[in-house]
Amino acid sequence: MWLLDTWAIDILSVSSAAEEPYAILSHVWDNLLGEDTFQDIHDLRKDIRQETSHGGDRTSSSAWQDPRFRKKTRDFCAFAHAQGHRYVWMDTCCINRSDTAELSDAINAMYEWYAQADVCYAFLWDVTSMEDPRMKLSTFRRAQWFTRSWTLQELIAPRNVVFLSKRWEVLGTKESLVDLVEEITAIPADILLHRTPLDSISVARRMSWAAPRRATLVEDEAYSLMGLFGVSMPAIYGVGRQAFIRLQQQIFARTPDHSIFAWGGILEWESITHARWELPAARTQKRPEPQLFAGSPVEFGRSSGTVSAIGVETLAARIGVLEGSALAPGTASLALTDVGVRARLPLLRFSVHERRTGYSRLYYLGILACEDEARRLLALVLLDHGSGEFSVDRLWQFRTLYRDWEVRVVALPVSTILDAGALALGDFQILQSPSRTLPALAQVIT
Repeated sequence: MWLLDTWAIDILSVSSAAEEPYAILSHVWDNLLGEDTFQDIHDLRKDIRQETSHGGDRTSSSAWQDPRFRKKTRDFCAFAHAQGHRYVWMDTCCINRSDTAELSDAINAMYEWYAQADVCYAFLWDVTSMEDPRMKLSTFRRAQWFTRSWTLQELIAPRNVVFLSKRWEVLGTKESLVDLVEEITAIPADILLHRTPLDSISVARRMSWAAPRRATLVEDEAYSLMGLFGVSMPAIYGVGRQAFIRLQQQIFARTPDHSIFAWGGILEWESITHARWELPAARTQKRPEPQLFAGSPVEFGRSSGTVSAIGVETLAARIGVLEGSALAPGTASLALTDVGVRARLPLLRFSVHERRTGYSRLYYLGILACEDEARRLLALVLLDHGSGEFSVDRLWQFRTLYRDWEVRVVALPVSTILDAGALALGDFQILQSPSRTLPALAQVIT
């Protein structure tokens, strides 16, 4: 880990975040004017030292104000120095990005670095201090900082976050503005203030916090979430959406939380008769095959924020009796394979009539160990391919004159499951997609 020394033009290498106290910066990168890089700092540091050794009049406190440093670097070092911080960290210039191994290690450690900082200064370049942040249309509410992928972990990980305006004026702290930050981000105050463990929140709900956020590089939509779920994996670029699928595999390998599959639209059981199924020929690039793992955090934005994991023991107790025997705690289980997951789930059979063709299609609902806010159990819509292989399918529910709503999860009251009387226990494979497996899964999950 590299730290900038605000007392001198120096870059300090430390073996861990606990070695020296430091302040850390959270910000949105300036892609127009650019940012100082690790190499920029190294080169300027060498030049300034040479100038000083040849009689230049340069004190350590003024060295960081050299105009050859970009304004954000100068302003942050000056602000931190005035606040009494000797060491600071910035993601722009404290990572040697030309070294791919160092970059990957830094990305994996970043959540911990923010968590260990004495204070995190969130610089909001587009926010003024001349207004009340709580105003309905305040620049604080509309800050770009709240829309970026990386700043999610930078908000949650540190205990002490100080929000700064575009002129580096204090707007408030995470604690003093927690009600407003909760309103903007949908992250509970108890999570923001570290009163509730992060792991107590379902995977689906945590993913929903990331759904409205974006990153410049699509892979960073995955890598920026590793710390939020306590997982690590190589930060490889050029793989596109595969990075997010790899992330979900790692999360599920660590925490078999069924809510990770509860993304997309959720259909109420009472509306199942109004749904229709889709012919494979209707699938296009914009409407590809249904998937088991989501292709992007945005998929968790529609309904996943209300999903809670309940555990297989609770599911067993809720359903009660299956085929004349008590549902064992181990009945509902999912395990990763090289083609998707191996599932042992309660199954409920149902059919959907397609009005346009006059045909009906047989489906199964694989009941998951998770529920919505109304305490209805959630189930995946599954299509049987024979030989013990299923895939997630989607149904279409009429919503407006011009647009149907795609659903792959059904919410069922427990009473509906018990009244159905056709519950069975299935042991089968759920494929990532009907025609595509998960490449190199064995190498990813180690």
